[in-house]
Amino acid sequence: MKLNSFFEGWFGRYVLPGIIMQSVLIGGGYATGREIVEYGARLGAIGWIAGLTIFLGFAFLSFLTFELARIYKAYDYRSLVKQVAWKLWFLYEIVYVLLGVIVIAVMASATGEIVQQTLGLNYWAGVFSITVVVGILNFYGGHLIERFKTFGTAVLYLGYIFFSLIVLSDRWGKVVA
Repeated sequence: MKLNSFFEGWFGRYVLPGIIMQSVLIGGGYATGREIVEYGARLGAIGWIAGLTIFLGFAFLSFLTFELARIYKAYDYRSLVKQVAWKLWFLYEIVYVLLGVIVIAVMASATGEIVQQTLGLNYWAGVFSITVVVGILNFYGGHLIERFKTFGTAVLYLGYIFFSLIVLSDRWGKVVA
């Protein structure tokens, strides 16, 4: 099986959209874990209920977006935006670009902090490295991004498991019922 047919076949049709959505949600706002501290740890059960509500909201919006794409046969970004935003689609594009710049800036800053705190490297090394990765991914386009995010999702979950094991092994004796 060729790699292209894998990404354009069943996997690309049913699994890849979910991976892209997960990458956008986690990468755009949940990569630092700050929301868990702000809501889950501080508010206890109510924080987790809020998290579950957010999850259900994103699941509904994802379903709605994919269904609109199916109904309008708008399988590329621009066609879908033109169907949903009608004549004001260009305003959405302007806001989207501004939001993209803000997200990249926030993620670059978070990466700089994480690299500095965990690896002891210079803050700007983390900022520069993530900015270069984003630039390369944008330069080479959608096909590379699809492959990168698929691989990245696997690495992300392995990272979650690895860090969870580290934290649990360090603090297991302090856990009380």
